[in-house]
Amino acid sequence: MARDTSGGGTADLEREKLNADVRLRERELGIREREQQSREAEIALKEQEFARSRWSSPLVLAVIGAAIAGVFNGGVAWWNSREQQQLEGDRAKRNLESEQQKDERNAALEARKAEAARILEMIKTNDQEAAANNLKFLVEAGLVSDQSGQLGRYLAKRKPGEGPVLPLAGSKELRFSPQLGMVSGTGVYRMGDTALEIASVQTYLLKAGFYKGLPDGSFGPLTDEGVRRYETENNLPVTGLIGPRLLELARATGQLRLPQNYKDLNSDDLVTRCLYLTMALDGTDFDRVAASVDDGLFLGAGGLAASTLLSRINQAEPRTIQDIAGSMAETLLTNIQKPRPEFILWARSISAGDGNSQLKDPWQDILVRILQTDVSKRVQMDMIQERFYSRAKKLHEELKFTSERSLCMLFDFLWQSGAVRKEMIEEYKRLNVEMGDIERLGSDVVEQGRISNFFNAVVKKQTGARFPELLLPRRLVFVFGKGTADHAGDINLASNFQIELKPLER
Repeated sequence: MARDTSGGGTADLEREKLNADVRLRERELGIREREQQSREAEIALKEQEFARSRWSSPLVLAVIGAAIAGVFNGGVAWWNSREQQQLEGDRAKRNLESEQQKDERNAALEARKAEAARILEMIKTNDQEAAANNLKFLVEAGLVSDQSGQLGRYLAKRKPGEGPVLPLAGSKELRFSPQLGMVSGTGVYRMGDTALEIASVQTYLLKAGFYKGLPDGSFGPLTDEGVRRYETENNLPVTGLIGPRLLELARATGQLRLPQNYKDLNSDDLVTRCLYLTMALDGTDFDRVAASVDDGLFLGAGGLAASTLLSRINQAEPRTIQDIAGSMAETLLTNIQKPRPEFILWARSISAGDGNSQLKDPWQDILVRILQTDVSKRVQMDMIQERFYSRAKKLHEELKFTSERSLCMLFDFLWQSGAVRKEMIEEYKRLNVEMGDIERLGSDVVEQGRISNFFNAVVKKQTGARFPELLLPRRLVFVFGKGTADHAGDINLASNFQIELKPLER
């Protein structure tokens, strides 16, 4: 009987088919592995190409080149700027040094001219002995440098009746002030002269529009120009000299223009006389400034604190504010008793604003009427004595001044400036040492020298815009006791205010 072999054949066939599928899968897997490796190789190649192309790209290279050029150009510009600044600095320094040297040479030249003019003035005596005595005074007082010693040797060797002398220039009287070398007389003045009368002429020419400088009493180029312009405009011979005609015009237009209540001033109270003098120099009077209102914060003469002034008026005479302010008195008295910050807020609330110092109605009228009362003026004088006069007296003693005149000078300065700064005091003391020992010339001369030194120190160290225009006319008044003030005309401290150079009773 035959065997059935079909089952075995089927199994072999299936096995063969399975093996064929395995081999096919293996080949497919190999193909995919090779494809993956090919793709990875391609990616690596592209990455290498991209890395190389970043630095070889024209755009990238252009950007890099521009950046390098910008850095280089910036460095060159910085270096050029630095060199230019250094060159400009060196040039400015050389120019400054040149200007300083020029100024020093000009100052030295002007000083020599002034000394020469001073010497010439001193020998205008018609008398050899008087001329020699004047020259000796100049040397001993240090008013001429005489660095070569030539003037001193001449005076030592001079025999009586010998020596240079010049005739008086039409002047009947010649007086010399040791500090400033000022000559007072009734003669003819020319370039280089210094005199009180020249200041009067300068004031006249200034107001007439011919003079552009300050009325300082020194006959310089601006004065010469002003005189010549005056002569030309008035069809006069152009001489450049101050003669009798100009002197007479200056005297005629420079009459005292003090307010009436100053003219008959007769007070033993020096603080009152100092105050009235300051008012005159400022072209005002006490009655006017005593009633001044400034935004309600500061009132009266010298800008006194409003709350303090009104409180003291109320303490002195309680009915004054009540009678004048009426129904507003309670509001006013309540606010002046508040702490200062709160009072300031209230004062600002009644101000008219817009830069106007006036107050809103009815406060302007109320405060002015209060300030015009006699009790207000008495209180203001007390506060002025505390705020200005007492400080002036203390400073007067510290700076070793002695006279009424110098005390009023310090009062006036504190009124104008508020304080004398430390550097001014140091400069004043240095100038006093430099002035040397002039005690032998008399106490008046020493005091005048100190007053002059104070003004010199202030002008040198002061930076405010009001100086030296404010100080120069005052300097003449306080050094010599008389002079020309812009607002008051000719002032004489002794006759107008009874302020003397005599020692102050401490």
